[in-house]
Amino acid sequence: MISLIYALLKKDWEVLAATPPGKEPPEPTIYDPVLHHSHREGGYRSQKPREHRARIIQLPQP
Repeated sequence: MISLIYALLKKDWEVLAATPPGKEPPEPTIYDPVLHHSHREGGYRSQKPREHRARIIQLPQP
């Protein structure tokens, strides 16, 4: 439970840090029991957006 609270607070802090001065910040993220239940059932969706795509590098064969 503590890690969930930490994750929600960290996400809100990152959004506030990225909000330009003078602009109204978005509403804080609240706990969603449906999302939490689906996560526990295997429907995990990361809260962090992917900044870069994973690349597969094939090394030359010796």
